[in-house]
Amino acid sequence: MGLLFIAVMVAIYVALLWAALFYAWRLGLKEWRATKSRDTRRFKATVVEKREVEVPLPSGKDSIGEYYVTFEFCRSQKELLVDESTYQRVHVGETGVLVLAGEKYQSFNVDNPDDEQDAIFRRILRR
Repeated sequence: MGLLFIAVMVAIYVALLWAALFYAWRLGLKEWRATKSRDTRRFKATVVEKREVEVPLPSGKDSIGEYYVTFEFCRSQKELLVDESTYQRVHVGETGVLVLAGEKYQSFNVDNPDDEQDAIFRRILRR
């Protein structure tokens, strides 16, 4: 009975391992397809959070900064890697148009409050 028990446990372990690997592969394939997409999509988004991460270089002497901004759009939040100029330009709470190519960040254009007020004024005048 001991040998049979071990054989069953190994079979279950192998089956679970293959299922986990297949699941990880499917997630990676989905991400790759989304990132590969050349279609750019635009979303009305709000900056929720910003953070900078120091990443050490292989030499161990220096480090570089990676900049992340969390945007809220389509009722969910997504943290995206952005360039340093975007990181410095945007502030938490700002709204604008987020442009993505697949799942990769392309740009974020901050809304000008004056433009919004002008649009409201023009709609009132049309009536």
